Amino acid sequence: MNAVFLGVLTGIDNFAVSAGFGAQGLSPGRRLSLIAGFAGFEVLMPLVGFALLTAAGAERVEVLGPMFVILAGALVAWTVWRGVEGLARSGWLLALAPLALSLDNLALGAGMSAGGFGVGIVLTSGLVAAALTVAGLALGSVAVRRLRFNPQVGLAGCLVLVGTLELAGGV
Repeated sequence: MNAVFLGVLTGIDNFAVSAGFGAQGLSPGRRLSLIAGFAGFEVLMPLVGFALLTAAGAERVEVLGPMFVILAGALVAWTVWRGVEGLARSGWLLALAPLALSLDNLALGAGMSAGGFGVGIVLTSGLVAAALTVAGLALGSVAVRRLRFNPQVGLAGCLVLVGTLELAGGV
């Protein structure tokens, strides 16, 4: 059950972003590449984080925190340097979004290694996060086409609800 909960926590950001992409009315090819990118990174990154810390040894966990910050900072700097609109036109935004949104999964995998969890739990949490991506893309598309509903508004409400429950200790 913890693996599912962790998968939801690390996948909720991808759910929201993929719902926004789904609302854009993407072609089937773009939709498939988004699913492959988001789902692939959501499954792969926790395994990479787990493997990195397992190979380095749990006592080296303090080294990974700054590494994650440097990687995230480099992605942000490169995005600003290239310009978001230029990245969107070139297709790089579709490649960078899944990578950037999976950095929390990388940290989760490393944390699970440090905590002595098995690789099966790490994989399960990644698969749950990947499933949220697919669900978000489908929901975004359906919300706009059939319900004439802006999914960002609904997702913002869901995030506020989840955050409130988290703070109240109910989740």
